[in-house]
Amino acid sequence: MSPEGKLADRLRRLREAGKQGRPGPGAATRPSSGKEIPGWKRLSDHVFIREKIYPSPFGEEGEKHFSAPFLAEGKGSLDNLVFYDLETTGLSTGAGVVAFLAGFGRIRDGKLAVKQFFLSDFPGEELFLRSIIAELEDEGILVSYNGRTFDRHLLISRSLMNRLVFPSLPEIDLLHLSRRLWRDHIPSCSLSSVEENILGIVRVNDVRGMDIPDLYFSFQRTERTELLEGIFKHHVMDIVSLASLFQHIRFIWENPSRCRGGERYSLGRLMLHYRRSEGETLLMQVWEEGRSFSKKAGILLSFYYKRLGRFDLAYSLWNRIWESAEDPLCGVELAKYYEHRKKDYKKALEITQSMLNNPGNMREKLLHRMNRLERRIGRANRR
Repeated sequence: MSPEGKLADRLRRLREAGKQGRPGPGAATRPSSGKEIPGWKRLSDHVFIREKIYPSPFGEEGEKHFSAPFLAEGKGSLDNLVFYDLETTGLSTGAGVVAFLAGFGRIRDGKLAVKQFFLSDFPGEELFLRSIIAELEDEGILVSYNGRTFDRHLLISRSLMNRLVFPSLPEIDLLHLSRRLWRDHIPSCSLSSVEENILGIVRVNDVRGMDIPDLYFSFQRTERTELLEGIFKHHVMDIVSLASLFQHIRFIWENPSRCRGGERYSLGRLMLHYRRSEGETLLMQVWEEGRSFSKKAGILLSFYYKRLGRFDLAYSLWNRIWESAEDPLCGVELAKYYEHRKKDYKKALEITQSMLNNPGNMREKLLHRMNRLERRIGRANRR
């Protein structure tokens, strides 16, 4: 089905649901029926809680600290991490969108303890948010997937609307690290794509994220608790996957030689950003292999050497890439190298002129450089 068809079908279902009297935030809703949700403890008429224990991806023993690339500086402890995720009534942070399921995973006694809070109807939102805020009273570091852009902003805005203050805690958003590591290697950096292509996790009979709001609203109309089972399972798997992804990134960061394929290029690039010497080694391996990402690795290394003032190594890479592919970026750097460092104006002019055969959007700059080089050559000949 085309994207237009999917959108039309979704709009049709939303219109039909509206005609059936779907409740919305702030709308008048029926009082709680008192119906229990299997496996959950009731906190109030509309708020429920449960806690489950899962194996920890970090193992029961071992090093409990981490630093870069998760933290810009200093060290953190695994015991302080709070892996969190929300399920919501929509995909925006607008005033009409409400979080109805919140989960928090912590490492406890070598296990991953996941606590979930469920809002069965909107009149209970204030207590639901108070429960979340109380859960985060202890100091910790939040870990999310797109939480800094979506989840956190939604919790802050809903707290404000309920005259509450959401705590200010540091947050590690694994979406941004995942993009830096794998955006060039997998179809997308959605959590499901990272699970399948990086972690090797394939979910079976999983509810699609896009269907979760409709299932929740259907539960509100019918009070059929079986409609929630798939949502709860999907949600807790998101949190377990968050912890697994954190450990995978931590593992390859601490063991770069165990990196796979194109992952070495991305990890090497990230390590150079954090000034780790292993980044140079990884990128040099990718460059010397001459396979995919070889050219990218060579260019990245060349500018790394340039920043360090190691122009001989930078020149070697620029020259090899220029001779094999006539990359314009390397051509410009070679021309600058010959002009300013070697004072070989003729060689710089030769490279600049060859680039004019395919100038792209650099034509004016190349012509300016060429004119300057011709003047310099003319002055040198008159001496």
